[in-house]
Amino acid sequence: MRRPRFRRRGSPARWPPGPGFSAGHWYSPNVDPSRAEQHKDALWPERPQAATVEFNVDAQRHFVLTRLASATRVYDELLDAIAHEPGAYTEPNDYFMGLDSRVLVATLLELRPRAVIEIGSGFSTRLMAAVNHHLLESSVHITTIDPFPSDEVRTLVSGTQTLIAEPVQAVGLDRFAQLGRRDVLFIDSSHVLKTGSDVAFLLADVLPRLAAGVVVHFHDVFLPAEYPYEWVVAQRRDWNEQYAVHALLANSDRYEVLFGSRFAMQELRTELEDALGGKALGGQSIWLRVADDAAPRSPAEPLPVRALAYDPQLVPPIELMRTEGIDVLEEWFRWGEEWSVMLRVYGRLRASSRVLEIGCGLGRTAFPLRFLLSEGSYDGFEIVAQKVQFLQRFTADYPNFRFIHADLANTHYNPAGRLDPSTFRFPYGDEAFDLVYAASVFTHLLPQHATQYLREISRVLTVDGRAVVSVFLLDNFDPARRRPLGFSRSGFDLVHRYRDVDGFAVAERSDPERMTGYSLELLTDLADRAGLELAEPPVPGLWSGAHLVAVGAQDLVVLRRRTVEPGESLDAETGRTGSGLSV
Repeated sequence: MRRPRFRRRGSPARWPPGPGFSAGHWYSPNVDPSRAEQHKDALWPERPQAATVEFNVDAQRHFVLTRLASATRVYDELLDAIAHEPGAYTEPNDYFMGLDSRVLVATLLELRPRAVIEIGSGFSTRLMAAVNHHLLESSVHITTIDPFPSDEVRTLVSGTQTLIAEPVQAVGLDRFAQLGRRDVLFIDSSHVLKTGSDVAFLLADVLPRLAAGVVVHFHDVFLPAEYPYEWVVAQRRDWNEQYAVHALLANSDRYEVLFGSRFAMQELRTELEDALGGKALGGQSIWLRVADDAAPRSPAEPLPVRALAYDPQLVPPIELMRTEGIDVLEEWFRWGEEWSVMLRVYGRLRASSRVLEIGCGLGRTAFPLRFLLSEGSYDGFEIVAQKVQFLQRFTADYPNFRFIHADLANTHYNPAGRLDPSTFRFPYGDEAFDLVYAASVFTHLLPQHATQYLREISRVLTVDGRAVVSVFLLDNFDPARRRPLGFSRSGFDLVHRYRDVDGFAVAERSDPERMTGYSLELLTDLADRAGLELAEPPVPGLWSGAHLVAVGAQDLVVLRRRTVEPGESLDAETGRTGSGLSV
């Protein structure tokens, strides 16, 4: 079709006398359905391609086989739990369900974001509220922006949810600049790019300002396919947001594709069927992440204060350190650096790992991990409230670090604790962590408490995750052997039996949890009952003096989820067939 030449200055205008241009005119964004029909084979091929977009098929396959498959197991339970809540998410529905809804749940469980900003509202709002309340302990603050929210959405507004009933263009850009790594911008817009539209504002003003690591969702994006034939030809939905998103991703290093529903349905159908049981295959969402090198720092720009090797604001006062047996600052740093190395070697710690520390203390290991978990997250719980109060100063500059006080009873460290460790459920969802570790915690646990902790470790650990715990292995202990300085005191004489439990000993009968020791046989038996097994032989520590070469002060035991053989099933209570340990 020949287009008119640009008119010369001063020549008469050739604009139509009425408002706008007809559908199909080269100046109109509206589609002529008859012309779309003529080019149907080209626009809607049997196997669409988008060669200029890197869809990261291997990463998507891994997501489907691990995160999505895991989240699917809790999805139906979540819907049952919220079935009678007013305004709750339900399916089937005509707006947000199937593959899209399950990917949303899997992504929120993986990211555990600090904040979510949602553009547009509806069934996705209801589902996010349910995940936040039932699976993430209401730890996420959700801001929903929609000029026309439904009554059902309005009922969801609470302390962890904010509703802004205005067009997104009226919202200040500062709100979006506050999103950090692993936070989510969830976009379900008008889908129309035009002068002054929400799509124009989001693409031109908001997305370029997002920080590295922010995850972005676009709904009703069908890449690598075209908008559906029925939408374009029969329903006359003249949407064009998808083309701008395609251009955004084409040969771009700023954004990486995390998951595309339509791409996965086309290229990973077998994997999806395995993960979802052959159901819920419909979807039309795409998830992106702002790449780490999206906004490189100028060489002349000074490092921020928080990038200094040791931030004095995060170093506890010496009187608090002494509650953990530390008298000099050097010892505090040595412990943290030592554990950061052991977690990388034995726990397979990565920058993207989701980490749980049992008994985080004053943050000795959290301190160095703030430089290592650039894309990951850290959660820790601690039984001494004063220590958790000190650790709250972490969260201002490191929102991916979270600390919880768990008022658990312990004869030495918290004798007035209200919670029973033998029944304590970790306040986290199933398979929420790639790495769980306990530094000098099992050295203060009684067998009945260790049993429950191991069960909970097995529950919150991913299928391919690892657990690293330090212990005093009685196999290495000989009261007559000379032990290294610092461990030669009577407080480390693990010579007293406890309730005639074989393979367990304490240093003081009157205060049994002051110091405890386990035989490898007892510990692996407890682990086996919890569905765990040794990932590698125990790593000897310095404390016993039994080994000339030692890695750390205490012995290390590295665990993983136990492989279930064909035809075998794990007991929900014990982790295997048979009764639990009686202590």
